[in-house]
Amino acid sequence: MVEINLLEEKEKRNMVPLLILLLAIVLLSSSMLYLYTTQQSLKQEQQEIEQQISMVQNEQKILQQSKQDEKQVARENLQEKVGYVQSTIFPSVDLLQRLIELLPEEGYFLTYSYEDAGDISIDVQFDSMQEIAKYTNALEHETYLEELLVSMDTESKEEEQSSTNLLPRYIANYSFVVDEEVWEKELDENED
Repeated sequence: MVEINLLEEKEKRNMVPLLILLLAIVLLSSSMLYLYTTQQSLKQEQQEIEQQISMVQNEQKILQQSKQDEKQVARENLQEKVGYVQSTIFPSVDLLQRLIELLPEEGYFLTYSYEDAGDISIDVQFDSMQEIAKYTNALEHETYLEELLVSMDTESKEEEQSSTNLLPRYIANYSFVVDEEVWEKELDENED
């Protein structure tokens, strides 16, 4: 038997362009998806970095504030110490010069001791008892001196007289308290 087909033969469709188009769409979609996820991860990473930067800046501010507070505390402590030192400064050199000015010509300081409370003790060598009396009188007339005590070192005088045939030497010990306010006021008046 013979078959006769009068129907036209259907042309086979060329699937290659359709497959290429489909492949291009898939590639484009996957590329866009990859770019989108990469962008999102980069945005998230950027946000995390910005948060870290913000945290570091906050910590830096806190550290700077604490350092400023420490500096302020140290500055205040230093000011307190300076204030204390300035309040305890006493012009003892000027006082010593004044005590030396009052000495008779042949009087010499052997020791000089000054303590914080204004207590002063001096040992002075003289050639005669009259010089001791003269110096004691001069000290009694100084308004800034209080509680003046005088004592004689008689042992030293006797030992010196027996060991040498020179003129006798007398050693007087003076103890007194300086009224610092009166002394500073008098010192300021003398400077003017």
